[in-house]
Amino acid sequence: MRIILASQSASRKVAMDLLGIDYEVIPSGFDEKSIRDDNAHLLVEKLSIAKAKHVGASEKGLIVSGDLFVVHEGEFMEKPESKEEGVEMIRRLSGKTFEIVSGVCVHDSEKDVTRSSAEVCKIKFRDLSEDEIKRYVDVYPVTDFAAAFEGDAMLLFTESVEGSYNFNGFTVSKLVVFLREMGVNV
Repeated sequence: MRIILASQSASRKVAMDLLGIDYEVIPSGFDEKSIRDDNAHLLVEKLSIAKAKHVGASEKGLIVSGDLFVVHEGEFMEKPESKEEGVEMIRRLSGKTFEIVSGVCVHDSEKDVTRSSAEVCKIKFRDLSEDEIKRYVDVYPVTDFAAAFEGDAMLLFTESVEGSYNFNGFTVSKLVVFLREMGVNV
């Protein structure tokens, strides 16, 4: 069965590689700004579905897609546009609790069957020093991720985690369930 990851995100590729299945990458190219919603859960799910169906309109197979937002005090924190903006985002979250809201979708473009969900993971950061924030921004490609966080690297700052664990842009446990429902041996 052909499986397509509708993203060129290095983080999502790592998550897919964990599953031990063959897949190919065809970025969706979907305009994420074309869908807006004040509810982060609805927005990530809508975007995940839209990306999968966008690829599925021209490709046959199981299309896997996702989206992610960090939400802090009601604000959606998206990818920083510069290292300086990444430093400011991390500084604002120092010692605070925030949510990572991630959407995942598996769309069978031949059968027009879609499975999707939005999951929440609450993270509490410990108090961070200016030096460790700046070091993080120097080491990790902060302009590539929502609110500048890469899955395993974020563990350096995390004091506690509650809810559905998001690994590199997907709730992998939910992705496994959806793939199995669609006949993939994962």
